[in-house]
Amino acid sequence: MTDRFEKFGPFGKDMEQVSHAYFSKLSPRKKRDFLRRELEAGLWIKEQKAKNERPLPSTKLFSLGEIPPRAVRNVVLDVAAQFTDRYSEGRGRQGPLFAAFARAVLETQGVASEVVIGWARYLVPEQTPFEWDYAWLETELEVIDGNSDTLNENPMVPETLIRTPYWGPRERVHDRQLTKIRTVTVEREALELNPDFPIWRKDAQQHALSLLKV
Repeated sequence: MTDRFEKFGPFGKDMEQVSHAYFSKLSPRKKRDFLRRELEAGLWIKEQKAKNERPLPSTKLFSLGEIPPRAVRNVVLDVAAQFTDRYSEGRGRQGPLFAAFARAVLETQGVASEVVIGWARYLVPEQTPFEWDYAWLETELEVIDGNSDTLNENPMVPETLIRTPYWGPRERVHDRQLTKIRTVTVEREALELNPDFPIWRKDAQQHALSLLKV
């Protein structure tokens, strides 16, 4: 029997079909806006990569708590961002990949976490709430949503939707609703993310350790 997630990807769906289905329901004007945003995002991400100027989550992180300390949190999220951008066209569409890299780096500090796949709901000014499939990290007591600063690089997301990366207690999350559906274990990363991910995660861990030793 074909593995459901092997066939349909990280969210248990064929995400290419989801994108096409979303696009097909748009009005002609919104289709033009979608294509414009997709083109613009692709161009500026490519330019940022060429100049080594991709955004880093640490510059906007809303952090609560001291375990691990802020300096370590910055490295965890920034390395995850850098490696996600390295192995994709842009991390705005790569929540599961970002979360898996962040988990890998956290492991080097002895912090256990889970890559969570679920449903995110956001309130957008003067619009109906926006909901979509999403991925983040959870530790025993905290939520780590470190990829939210690039949400609007994805043309499926409202342009006005901006959320700062968050790392802190679950009960303190106030500007987004995150509903857990399942988790992605380390053993399934190669199956659900990329066959080469075990190699990538080791590289990310080594890079993070080199930064944390300074």
